[in-house]
Amino acid sequence: MPALQRMGSLFSGIGGWEFAARGWLQPLWAVEFAPEVAMEYARNHGHAPLVENIYKVDEKLLAPVDVLVASPPCPGFSMARKATSVKFADELAGLEIPRFVKHLKPWYVAIENAPKFMLMDVCRKIIEALKGMGYEVEASVRDAADYGTPQRRKRTIIRASKRPLSRVPLQEGRSWWDAVQDLELPASKLVAWQSSNLDLLPPPPEAYPVLIPGGNPPSFKASEGQGRKVWVEHWKPAPTIARAQSSGGTRVALRRGDVRGLTVEAFARLSGMPSDILLPGRSRALNILGNTIPPQLAVAALYDVLR
Repeated sequence: MPALQRMGSLFSGIGGWEFAARGWLQPLWAVEFAPEVAMEYARNHGHAPLVENIYKVDEKLLAPVDVLVASPPCPGFSMARKATSVKFADELAGLEIPRFVKHLKPWYVAIENAPKFMLMDVCRKIIEALKGMGYEVEASVRDAADYGTPQRRKRTIIRASKRPLSRVPLQEGRSWWDAVQDLELPASKLVAWQSSNLDLLPPPPEAYPVLIPGGNPPSFKASEGQGRKVWVEHWKPAPTIARAQSSGGTRVALRRGDVRGLTVEAFARLSGMPSDILLPGRSRALNILGNTIPPQLAVAALYDVLR
């Protein structure tokens, strides 16, 4: 059996890229700034990442890799982070990626971030730097639901290769209900604004079970709110579930009057995570899930490596 290609991960988080690469690539090292997140990475992948500020990491001390992946922070644009946590240095952290590429010389680089990262000067500078090093580069906004994740989640994906890039094929979609229907969901109740909206726009019988997004009541009108329905039919993917929605009341109605809550395991399923993922308590788990690339989308971003 040929040796697996070696992978390094910057801004690794809990390791969404590593979940995608299981059996295909050999993760050699990872870099993560937050100790509590690094601990969850180690629990899931069997080796501890380097816990350090990216600005202080000496690229010359890292082992060479064939594939480099990165999920730089972009708290100013990510739906899963609070606006009050925005730090100027965070948004510039992605500019550190080219120096690692320059030294490590991977043949393939994949970067992901929030959709509006495409509009940032940081993104433009990263792309220019990669092209200047001889990489063919493609940048696009892709929806994880188009690659088999049972939730709509758009991300900026940058693919850079020393070889010609291939077109990434779409994958068969998966519904939110298919992802969670085997779980035992706890009994719950709708809050007043959810009930009133459902009274104004009740689902037809054939739509049940329906997913009822949580979040901020003014965001949801009787028809559509922020592009999300008051309810989502069982044959569709879930809408993007932001941190506030997951902690604030996203529910499932199996039928009129039979309402269930979503567990951490259910949210992990909707995020496309593997069944054996290990997560901390609910609050931290939901934050981690909201900041982790869905593995199915990571597979698409690594298409030229894994095919």
